[in-house]
Amino acid sequence: MFLVRIWREPFDPRAAPKIAQQLLIQVETVKDGKQHYFGSFEQMLAFFQAWFERPSNR
Repeated sequence: MFLVRIWREPFDPRAAPKIAQQLLIQVETVKDGKQHYFGSFEQMLAFFQAWFERPSNR
């Protein structure tokens, strides 16, 4: 089981003027409390795919 938090934080316009906000995603594994952070949905989905493909997690 996972707890997923998704939010946006202000992005420094001097660093990237075309980006107004930065997406942040936190995935916490409830069983052990480990937290993983991602900057896109694609990264999060790749994490889930790899996690579910491990035999120990089936």
